[in-house]
Amino acid sequence: MLRKITNAFKGLIDALTKIVLGIFNAVFGLFKAIFNAIKFVINGIVSIIVGTYQAIASVCKKVINSFKPVYRVTFTMYHVIPGMPVQENVTVHAFARGASKEAKDFYYKVVEMTMKNKIAPTVVMLKKGKKTVQTKQFGPIEDIKKFRIAA
Repeated sequence: MLRKITNAFKGLIDALTKIVLGIFNAVFGLFKAIFNAIKFVINGIVSIIVGTYQAIASVCKKVINSFKPVYRVTFTMYHVIPGMPVQENVTVHAFARGASKEAKDFYYKVVEMTMKNKIAPTVVMLKKGKKTVQTKQFGPIEDIKKFRIAA
């Protein structure tokens, strides 16, 4: 009889343990689900904010760049043949709006290569919009411009 009572209490304790563990797991699962839902909502809000910020930044950058000048590097080479009109060969390399660093780097490379290869008479110009920012002349350009230039 004592054994039956012991087994009954043991069964009762096992059942109560399983009930408590079940309740604990249910409450833990509920908290986990609530946490995941909150996390999902917060991630959604953050992604909306980041996307909006990136869109506004992109639009602002495009608007600002539209007011920046276009940069061009112009390389003019003059061909002088005695008794013939002077021929002018112009090569223009255009850069995007606001690309001043790339244009200046390219200008200095062209000047360096022209000096290195001793190409004369030539003119290298860096233009910002319609204004000439820098000019480098190689050879007697002023004397050549006095001659008749072929069209």
